[in-house]
Amino acid sequence: MKFEVKGGLIAAIALSVLESASAQSLIETIDTAIANNPEIAASRADLAATGETVVQARAQNRPQITGSASYQRQDLSRTSQFDSITGVNETVDLDLDTIDASVEATQNIFQGFSVRNQVRSATFEVDAANASLDGVVQDVVLQAVGAHADVYRDTEIVRLRGNSARALEQQVEGANRRRELNDATRTDVSQAEARLAVANADIAAARADLMASRARYESIVGAPAETPGAYLPVGSVPASLSDAIAVAQENAPALVAARARSRASEAAVDVARGALSPSLSAFARAGYGEDQTFVGDSRDELIVGVRASVPFYTGGATGSRARQASHIASRDKFLITQAERAVRADVVAQWERYDASRQVIDSLIASVDASRSAFESIQREAQAGARTLTDVLDTERDLIGAQVRLVQAQRDAYVAQWALLATIGRADGSALFAAPATLPAQ
Repeated sequence: MKFEVKGGLIAAIALSVLESASAQSLIETIDTAIANNPEIAASRADLAATGETVVQARAQNRPQITGSASYQRQDLSRTSQFDSITGVNETVDLDLDTIDASVEATQNIFQGFSVRNQVRSATFEVDAANASLDGVVQDVVLQAVGAHADVYRDTEIVRLRGNSARALEQQVEGANRRRELNDATRTDVSQAEARLAVANADIAAARADLMASRARYESIVGAPAETPGAYLPVGSVPASLSDAIAVAQENAPALVAARARSRASEAAVDVARGALSPSLSAFARAGYGEDQTFVGDSRDELIVGVRASVPFYTGGATGSRARQASHIASRDKFLITQAERAVRADVVAQWERYDASRQVIDSLIASVDASRSAFESIQREAQAGARTLTDVLDTERDLIGAQVRLVQAQRDAYVAQWALLATIGRADGSALFAAPATLPAQ
């Protein structure tokens, strides 16, 4: 049993996340994260181990052939009692070789459909393990995308903070020149220097955040972070909350796994009940042996027959196992209901975050546009002498703050789309070739 996750997943994600200059970087990010993640490796091993139970169940309907052989050698030394007539003791040495060899074959004919139901149960368990692996892979992909987005966000913030600091350096230089011309006061220079000091502190904090994001990226992906590209649409998402819930009911890995386990436990009930039925098997045995106790003594045998077994009384154990399996099946049905409720709650929560993130971006874009317009107007008014340096510094601070908040909101909206897709079971290539969802440009 194999479960391939890299090929289609990586190719589809690559088409949807980064610009061509950096697309390979994200492919490597996700590929490396999947290859290095120990939880995925453990889930793959669990899937492979579960797949072996299908092979083991099917083997019970196939012939079972065993062979045995033995060889025995006896060295005997026998001395007769002292003979008064001959006056000697008679000693006899015997070397006896005994050889036995046999081959036996058995074939189950009927076992109360137990083997067929064991195969069904094992197959459903494989389906459950496959769904669990799918869930783990989607979680890891979401973490990798989130780490990638964090690095991009913090890189952009460092750039914005650097631009602000360079602009404030020019303000300080301009204030000093105007002071030399008696067109500004020492207070104006001090205000500009104070804002520059704050901007340098903001750069230091932004760089610390970037280093932390890079460290988190490396812990998730297992490799150092590359320079990420700008966001591109990740693909389509359901048009409404009800559509998202409907998709999740069919595709959410946790729910798919719960349903598969329930079907497996129902088949296990039939397996347990099958132990109450008669069983029938055929067997054949061929054997050969030599015994030199008597010279030339050998034997050949061929036995063919059928064997029937009926469990008249097992002390109540067989019936108890059947009732136990029935209780487990009931439990697993209740767990489906629990999984459905949990998935629905997660979808609602992720949908609201996704919807709110789009509204936040719309508001922040308007804020950035208004702040930029105000900054440009006040700059012109300051040049005409109608505004003070403080007015310019204040509006510039407002603009930088709005731009930083927009970058943070874009990261949140970007990851919110992936989180919603992961919740409904589509954080892979299945929905990325449809019409893309929109993400406001910077």
